[in-house]
Amino acid sequence: MNMLLLPADTTIQQEKIDAIIKVITETVVTEKIFLLGYTTATKVSAGIFMPACTNHHDPFACTLLVLVSKNCGKKLCNVIDTIEKRCIPFLPVTILLQTIETFHAENISGNFFTCIVLEQARLLYDACSEKNMAPAVIDPVKVKTAATAYFHQNLDKAKAFLTGAELYCLRHQRSMAAFMLHQAAEHGLLTLFKTITGFRVQTHNLEKLFRYCYGFSAALYQVFPRHTDKEERLFRLLQQAYLDTRYTDNYAINNEELAILTERIHDLHKIVETTSQHWLNNLLTDDLLN
Repeated sequence: MNMLLLPADTTIQQEKIDAIIKVITETVVTEKIFLLGYTTATKVSAGIFMPACTNHHDPFACTLLVLVSKNCGKKLCNVIDTIEKRCIPFLPVTILLQTIETFHAENISGNFFTCIVLEQARLLYDACSEKNMAPAVIDPVKVKTAATAYFHQNLDKAKAFLTGAELYCLRHQRSMAAFMLHQAAEHGLLTLFKTITGFRVQTHNLEKLFRYCYGFSAALYQVFPRHTDKEERLFRLLQQAYLDTRYTDNYAINNEELAILTERIHDLHKIVETTSQHWLNNLLTDDLLN
């Protein structure tokens, strides 16, 4: 198999790795930890699902897959938040969390994500007695067919939310328009991530979803650059729309802000479509699965 590898000279200081592993294992009973990718301070990314990188700067942040037992006794989404917050002093991390039982089952079924992780990801920690978990054989045509079908179905759903937002704008129902824009962004990012990786994340948090997807296209950084107070407010208005438009009476957004957000989500969908189509078009022709 000829997947996209982390650069051979990728280095993360061992003391940072040790600190991160300590945080994770003290937070939850951990079976395995894999390094999936990293981002440098100049926002150059590389990883097993990302374009090859020739940048030699030290990693500024990394993405990890943490496998835990289904009997860990904790809610997985809470575990993710706790780990990410505790790791900030050492190295910012983005965490994907899955039970090892699910990982096993999906590998046996020939799941794209699990097979690529086992073949390409760097194993940082292993407390599992089953040391030799071999990747199953992937059916390339099956993978591409499923990814293509998922992409079209779910991008259409994301675009439908955007159409709904524009309709609510015309009706001057600004809160509902903002909620639909949130859903349009959420489903667009979910579509991009699962189309490329085969892994479905479960979160409504747009900040997390952008972090999951930044490595696939540098253009995503420009959708919400967040380098000024105005830009940060725009992003927060969108982020908060998921809950505040439904459960509080304090959510407020004006027509100008809605217009800007609508344009940004159109841009986001274009990036999702272009990036996903490029990946799908090259999934077999570049022998990525062979």
